[in-house]
Amino acid sequence: MRRSISSPSSSSVFLSVPDMADSEILHTALEHSKFKIEWSKVHFDGVKNLVEQVARDNVDVITVNNDAQPAIVTIGPNQVMPASLLMHLGDAIHNLNSVMDFLWSGLARASAPDKTSKVTFPRHETRQNLEAAAIKSRGTDAVIHKAFPDANLFILDSVQPCLGGNGESIWRLNKLDNINKHRMLLLAAYTISFDKDLVLVGSDHGRFTQSAGSAIQTQGHPLTIGLTPPVQIQDKPEATTTVIFSEPDHFTGEPILETLVNLTQATTEVVNLFEKTFL
Repeated sequence: MRRSISSPSSSSVFLSVPDMADSEILHTALEHSKFKIEWSKVHFDGVKNLVEQVARDNVDVITVNNDAQPAIVTIGPNQVMPASLLMHLGDAIHNLNSVMDFLWSGLARASAPDKTSKVTFPRHETRQNLEAAAIKSRGTDAVIHKAFPDANLFILDSVQPCLGGNGESIWRLNKLDNINKHRMLLLAAYTISFDKDLVLVGSDHGRFTQSAGSAIQTQGHPLTIGLTPPVQIQDKPEATTTVIFSEPDHFTGEPILETLVNLTQATTEVVNLFEKTFL
């Protein structure tokens, strides 16, 4: 018999209690996966608020010290990367990535309730490895493939969680989650761009130009320039500061907010495909 209990934090959220038919197990896996997506959005809001705060705090990013010899010009953010931003980012990534295992675990529990330990959604760097894992599946995965013949097509044709596949972002999502869980906080950097060329001119006509078509990337340390004092800023441009991923292998240089939106959409699509395939 299926029962529901209300969450202590919200009267509008209901959690299904197991002890149900196979279809109900899958419905619950689907339901709880959607809760995970919604909870990731709470952390997304935390990231968004902090990124917007960074933008507001870093409108004026140029400091000129004409009392030094040579004059010192610094271009950079007014603070180091907030740790809370990185914590919210990691938690948003983790909740989205958990959706994959929630879905696969649902198939496992519907197939064989006694074989649900260490259930992991299939993801591999290459499609060849993804195909080989499906063919040579053992343990719980083998039970899932036997009970649900469509599982193979779901992974290989619908989701494609591998490099070059439609679900490449799902593969990368897992990599980011592993980094955040087992290595360190995810790496992020500031990027500063100007609406027009930034031109600094020293009294001896020496100059520095930062093109409007390029951006300065830093994790908090400013760019430092020495020119002959006094230094003038020609037609002072307006600066825009945002936050990007600086992980060397995944979403490098991509804006954090845009990437989280795309990952949320990709995860939601997998949930929809699961529902269409198995329910």
